[in-house]
Order: sequence, then C-alpha cells, then structure tokens
Amino acid sequence: MNNKIDNLTILDPNDLRFSREESGFLALSCSHGEYHEVSIIRLLPFYEEQQFVSVAFRDKDKEWKEIGLIKDTSALPEDMREIVLDYLSYRYFIPEITKIYTISDNRMGYLFLDAMTTAGRKKISVGDWWTNFRLRENGYLTVTDADGNRYIITDMSKMDKPSMKKLQLFI
Repeated sequence: MNNKIDNLTILDPNDLRFSREESGFLALSCSHGEYHEVSIIRLLPFYEEQQFVSVAFRDKDKEWKEIGLIKDTSALPEDMREIVLDYLSYRYFIPEITKIYTISDNRMGYLFLDAMTTAGRKKISVGDWWTNFRLRENGYLTVTDADGNRYIITDMSKMDKPSMKKLQLFI
C-alpha cells in the first residue's frame, strides 16, 4: 500500500528558501512548491534542538500538511538557518531552571516550585509531577507545568547542592 501518509520526505537543506511573513509565520520556496503559513516544529527528542524538524503548511482548508523533514538545521545555508532557529527559539521558549528555592507538595498530585530560571524567578505549578518530571540521559531534566509550559535543567550535576537535595525527592 502506498498511501501518502506512509511517505516521509527528507528535504534538501540547500533547496529551501525561507522568508518571514507579516503574520509571524514563515513562507517557503523550494522544488516542492511555494508555501505560505509555514510552521516548523521539533520532533522528539526536544533536547536535539537542531535535528529532526518538521516543516508544515496550512492548506486552503486550514489543515496542517507536512512538507517534509529537515534532518539537521546545521546543514542549512547560514541565512536560512538563522531564520529557522529564530522561529524555533520563539516557538519553543524553554527557560532553564538554575536554582530551586522551595518545592512544596499539596498531597493532591501537585508540586509547587519556587525557582530561579533564565527568564527570572518563577512560581511553577506542576500537576501529575510523576509524569511531568522527565529525567533524560546525562542528567537532562524536563519539567512541564500545569499550563503546558516547559522548563529544563540541562545538567543536574551542575545544580547547587540545596537545589539537588530538594529535587531528589521527586526524580
């Protein structure tokens, strides 16, 4: 069976010409066609920030259709890479937690973190913490709050000891 859904199109980085539209979306010109309202999303794992990004567009029926996959954005020409990384940076604003002042548990599945992040001091509410704290290899921790916002700790071993002590109860 050769359904369209079964096909994965790997895009040639040298064939892609991205530009910014006033709407905030990107436009794309390539050998596959001309596209407006283009969106770029990271595929898993999120910590591979420059690899495996999907390029999609909104069609006339307002449905998202994938154009293809960029295996590694570092292969894009410099000016195109800058546009793509800027878009991804805006789309995936993920502050890093640098210090934890307190963690409290309300005994109903929620944790409340008072933390310093790269975006300033934050009060972070984490529901269902046992699934929203994800420890990855090399001490990389992702935290998803009750509103779906993501935070990261890129290397747990570099956290200060008081912060680590608080976190170890929950990871």
